[in-house]
Amino acid sequence: MHVLGMLYTTDLKFGIHDLKIKLPLLVLPVIVFSSPKLSYNQLVRLLLLFVWSVFVATLISFGIYLGVGNVQYTDIRGISIIISQIRFSLYIAMAIMLTLYFLLNKDIVKPWLIIIYSLLMVWFTYKLMLFKSLTGVIILYVSLVLMCFYYVRQRPSKAKKMASLWWHCHFAGISFFCNCICHQQLLLRRQR
Repeated sequence: MHVLGMLYTTDLKFGIHDLKIKLPLLVLPVIVFSSPKLSYNQLVRLLLLFVWSVFVATLISFGIYLGVGNVQYTDIRGISIIISQIRFSLYIAMAIMLTLYFLLNKDIVKPWLIIIYSLLMVWFTYKLMLFKSLTGVIILYVSLVLMCFYYVRQRPSKAKKMASLWWHCHFAGISFFCNCICHQQLLLRRQR
């Protein structure tokens, strides 16, 4: 479709730029489906790599927030220099859900790593709130709801306790997030 669109475009330079971005997306499904199936351990390692990569990216953005480097930003969302703030917040929400999944599956995370992964979830939640990303918070909230329903059906007794705890923690976090947004809007109105 994009190649056909090049026939009647008025901005050929942007069209070529757009094709350069989207052509690799055609190759990606071929690579994925022609590759051998990943084993469970390989998939877990890949997902752990994703979680720790998001952690490193949040450390970089937090360094920018603290003033390390010469990056200037006018809005808190500008501290995400690696990718767009919305995509980054979605990655953070996915990293929170994966970390929670790892914590609930004892065969993935050893007992001595539980504290580290719990702190990692707190860090990711803090970064999501720092970004003030409504999209990320909504995706996290919906994912938590779905995960709670899944675990209640799979493990009724233990899951109900965990679901209750996470509901309360994240409800408090979402309330804090909404309070920050309302406070910021109030300050903006007073400045006008």
